[in-house]
Amino acid sequence: MSKFMSMLNERVEQQIDAMGTHGPLPPRIADFVEMVRESKAAILTEHLNNKTRHMGWTPIPNTSTLPGYGPAVISSLKYDLSNAHDVPLSIVMAMNIVIDDDPSKMRWFATGMLPPVWKDKSTPELVRIAYDGVRLGWWSESDIDIPEPMFALDESAQDVDGLSVWVAGEIPSTGEME
Repeated sequence: MSKFMSMLNERVEQQIDAMGTHGPLPPRIADFVEMVRESKAAILTEHLNNKTRHMGWTPIPNTSTLPGYGPAVISSLKYDLSNAHDVPLSIVMAMNIVIDDDPSKMRWFATGMLPPVWKDKSTPELVRIAYDGVRLGWWSESDIDIPEPMFALDESAQDVDGLSVWVAGEIPSTGEME
């Protein structure tokens, strides 16, 4: 393992120790989970009340009782955890987190980290943490020693001139829109 990866791993471990690997759901996520559980129960009740009358409600329980929550809910949970524990979002986004929505628990659990390297290439998770560390002053950009990223920047993202800069409040060097 490179010296940089050792520094990065040590920093990630410190941040995870500060946040922990499980805890109660933040209020906003807990409210959403309760709403989902309530709506699932109502849909299941409709199914049970009508299953002998017609087949219209038959497929519904298969979709309404699926375990887990989608990427939007998990991303919102990660954002809330990052803010609540003052841990960089790049680190929390690299964690695999699940929700235990049992009414007596209402907790989140980290089940591991997403891989930093896949097929000898840096995953987006590793790249985010590496460059977030520069922003936070943990190391300099010249310290970053990671494999080539899995995904290159889109050509349009590399263009720093033109309309995108102008819309952000700066006028291109020509003073005219192209």
